Amino acid sequence: MAGALLEHTLLNQDEFFEHVRKAFERGLSHKLSGGRPYDEAADFLSDEEVTAIAKLTEGPIGSDIPRKEPVVHQSLRTRQGLSPRYNREESLENIQLRYDRTLPIARFTIPRLAADPVVSRDLLSLKDDGWLDWQLMMAITTIVGNARPAWEGIELRLDTPPAEQHRANELIRREELPSDPELPRDSFTRERLESMLEFAALLVLPSYGLQSHARTPNGPKIIEVLRNRYRFGEDDVLHPDLFATGAGQDHSKD
Repeated sequence: MAGALLEHTLLNQDEFFEHVRKAFERGLSHKLSGGRPYDEAADFLSDEEVTAIAKLTEGPIGSDIPRKEPVVHQSLRTRQGLSPRYNREESLENIQLRYDRTLPIARFTIPRLAADPVVSRDLLSLKDDGWLDWQLMMAITTIVGNARPAWEGIELRLDTPPAEQHRANELIRREELPSDPELPRDSFTRERLESMLEFAALLVLPSYGLQSHARTPNGPKIIEVLRNRYRFGEDDVLHPDLFATGAGQDHSKD
């Protein structure tokens, strides 16, 4: 049971299992009951029995009993408000580091995209949807950096030699050069940017003391948690205007 729940928490593993241990100390085992998975339980009935039940006109047993809407216990409701682990000073420091370390990766591409009428329209639309400059910057630099290994014929796979993996990481993180190939406009479609924004949200989880354990993380839900409890859609620092006019203005948020 705990293993299944682990995939749906953003707590680190040690912290999660500590919560589980305390829950059992408070009597959780007396509030649980076991049952077979539906696929196994359904096999107790033959195909003929299932067909016969489906033909019943009066409905299943108990279908005529009025039922109240279930009430969600307070402890199971979605939590709102700032998380007690949120630290605004640390959040702003991490955002500043992202500008300092990440912006050079696409230092020529970002102003080029800001001047492109099609891409800039999508970027401004994403800003209207609540995405901040540093998040859009991370999405763009991810696209730019991930394209570079192929320029040297490096294909990243599970069996890529360590030397090539190291070289690929250097290429992904290095400062953009004037001689670098320009990625075409269709590398930065709204759909591609949205996908990279979800990826950026996963990348910054550790900076909030969080961790995703799911094989296929639920990006929109993770973003919702970050925005509701960690000011993910609000925290920013003073920086030049990356995607519109007015460079040098204060684009931080209180």
